Amino acid sequence: MLDYERFRPRTVSMPEYLGFLQKMGMRPELKVQTPGGEILIAEGFEPLPTQEYPKPHYKVAWAVLRSKFDLGRILYFDADHNAEYDAGSRKKTRIKAAITDATGFIQENMRAGRYV
Repeated sequence: MLDYERFRPRTVSMPEYLGFLQKMGMRPELKVQTPGGEILIAEGFEPLPTQEYPKPHYKVAWAVLRSKFDLGRILYFDADHNAEYDAGSRKKTRIKAAITDATGFIQENMRAGRYV
């Protein structure tokens, strides 16, 4: 049976979010202000395969902050993604993908009337 209490939405504080990032081996990278809220970006690297991803990989997390944290998710990228780019350009590509994903989430919520 599904434990609904475990998945109940709750407010997450900034220290809790930063603690989550630290446990995940990630560090804050960037804040982007949008009309729908602030997007927080963090990144980390996993040199070994994990249960979530079967190869060495980068993980980039985004979270939307309005009056409280609303939602976030983690995107995974192969360690050797976009091999034709230098390391700095590859990082920018990962961060841009996270911003695009988060912006899409915000726009969908604005269209649905959840964000005003």
